[in-house]
Amino acid sequence: MCARFQTLTEKLSKKDKEYQELDERLGTELASKKSLQTSLHQKELDCQQIQAQAASTETSLHRAQAELSERAEAGLKLKQELSELEVKHQQLKAEFKQLQQQREEKEQQGLQQQSEINQVGPVWTELPGFGTNADYHWIVACLCDVLQGCLYLRSAPLCHCDNGHVVS
Repeated sequence: MCARFQTLTEKLSKKDKEYQELDERLGTELASKKSLQTSLHQKELDCQQIQAQAASTETSLHRAQAELSERAEAGLKLKQELSELEVKHQQLKAEFKQLQQQREEKEQQGLQQQSEINQVGPVWTELPGFGTNADYHWIVACLCDVLQGCLYLRSAPLCHCDNGHVVS
C-alpha cells in the first residue's frame, strides 16, 4: 500500500502542480485579456475621436467647397462685368473720338466762316446807311446764321430804311 500511496501522492502532487501551472496560466491569460480589453477600449476611444475629427474636417471641407464655389461664381460675375465695361469703354472711346472729330470740323467750319465774314465785313460798313457798329454786328450774326444753314429770327426788331439809313 505504501507504494500505491506514494504513486497516488506523486500523481496528486503532479496534478496539484499542473493545476497551479494552469492557475498561473489562467491568471496570466486573464491579465492579458484585461490588458487587451483596456487597450481595445482605448483604441475605440481613439477611433471615436478620429471619427469626430474626420466629421469635423469633412464639415470644414464642405464649407470650404461652398465658399470656393461662391468665389468662383463671384469671379465669373466680375469677369462678365469687366467684359461689359470694356465693351462700354470702347464704345465711349469711339463716341468721344467721333464727337472730338465733329468739334474739330465745326471749329474749322467756324474759322472759315469767320474768315469769310471778315472778308465781307468791310464791304457792309462802306454801304450807305450801315455805318453803326450795332448794324454791323447784327448783319454779321445774320450772315453766320445763313452760312450755318439755320437762319432763324433773332430777338432784335426788324430794320427799315429811313432816308438811306438803317433804323432799328
